[in-house]
Amino acid sequence: MPNTFTNVTRTGFGSRIMSAIVGVPIGIILIVGSCILLYWNEGRVDYSKIASKSTPVQANRIDQSKNGQFVSVTGSVSTGQQIGDGAYLKPGPYVAVQRTVEEYAWVQDEQTQSHNNLGGSSTNTTTYTYKQEWTSDPADSSTFQYPQGHQNPTLPIESSTTEATSGYVGAYSFDPQTIKLPALQDLSLSSANVNLPTSPSAANTTTTATPSSIPASSTVSPISNLTIASSQYLYGGGGSLTAPQLGAIRISYQALPAGTTVTVFGTLNNGSLDSYTDPSNHTIYDLLYGGRQTAIATLHSQYEKTIWIFRGIGVALIWLGLMMLFGPLDMLLDFIPIAGEISSTIVFIITLPVALILGGTVIIVSYSVHHPIDLFIAVILIMAIWIGIFKLIKKARNIPKRGSGGYLPPATPQQPVNPYQAPQNPTSGSLFPNSNAVPQSVQPTSYSPTPPNPTYPQQVVTPDPQHDQPPIPQSKP
Repeated sequence: MPNTFTNVTRTGFGSRIMSAIVGVPIGIILIVGSCILLYWNEGRVDYSKIASKSTPVQANRIDQSKNGQFVSVTGSVSTGQQIGDGAYLKPGPYVAVQRTVEEYAWVQDEQTQSHNNLGGSSTNTTTYTYKQEWTSDPADSSTFQYPQGHQNPTLPIESSTTEATSGYVGAYSFDPQTIKLPALQDLSLSSANVNLPTSPSAANTTTTATPSSIPASSTVSPISNLTIASSQYLYGGGGSLTAPQLGAIRISYQALPAGTTVTVFGTLNNGSLDSYTDPSNHTIYDLLYGGRQTAIATLHSQYEKTIWIFRGIGVALIWLGLMMLFGPLDMLLDFIPIAGEISSTIVFIITLPVALILGGTVIIVSYSVHHPIDLFIAVILIMAIWIGIFKLIKKARNIPKRGSGGYLPPATPQQPVNPYQAPQNPTSGSLFPNSNAVPQSVQPTSYSPTPPNPTYPQQVVTPDPQHDQPPIPQSKP
């Protein structure tokens, strides 16, 4: 039977325009809701800052002087009991065990393409593709568009997580069932830690997982032909792990084994670690891998990752809301297919920068409201940077330009003017210059540092006997 089916439907212009009109208030709700989401996201707490305020204590002995304080304890994790999954994993020194069950089942993939017709209607072509793959949540075949020939068997056993009732980090106890645990580590499977059925009658009996206190050896297997296919998977059903058949099951295990170095953050209460709530009503009760600084860095990395995910979701929802606001106009232009395609492209391009600007503005404003001290420091730093830039520019303007070698070019010597030398171009100062004169190149003239002393013609003065005689003195009466 073919695994690809095509379904063609036609939507009239009236139905499309009504859907677009209904989409306008939905778009407004999306934009407003996205702004609220972004505001909430910027106000989320970075728990690494809370964890950094904890008081580190030694794990090898209980420090009663720190009783009632927010502390961090780094040491080897342990538990006072043996736990398994109640089915196949033998009980062992685990703080927590997670069983992941996957089935090789049918998966429906749906893709729709729309084509606008003249007059505003559209033709929708939906392609349904069915393929078999590993999934931990096989779909109910009755929900498929074409369920015939694509029935999925029911999972014989569900995924589960089991925690111990008590745990220890060094000398301090904690509650594994209420503390926030990290992602569990993959368990390497072998006959040493896996219990498989041996009798055929037991293999065909379906049971549920038993409590962790009951040894796994007392249970029976709900899956036939279960084997250790690799160090990561148990496999049951037809075929093999590399070439499975429909309905095949593979099971993997993750756990927090004893002996792992961890750090626990919490309130010290007479030798036990409980949850801590800060003055702002933020609660932290976490177990993380590694030492104290590694655990704090992990909390900060988780915060950075999630805050950027929510930022991206918020901006994408704003973009979707803006496009829905233009839906009626887009539908009207779809009356002419070419005009509709052009308008859809224009709306798609224009709304993207608008969504980025609007979303970015909401993020900045929200961050400023939630972190006013950081905003003040950022403004001071920006002002200091701009002041430094202006000073550098002002200083650069006052520095004379340098030559290609990095040195100031030597000043060109100015030749002194000789007042006794005739001008080089006698016609330049004429009132009636000769326009037909051929210009001559100016030859460099030699000059003396000191001008020559001018010589004047010597004049001979003839004495005048009448005027040149000295005056006759007169006697007094």
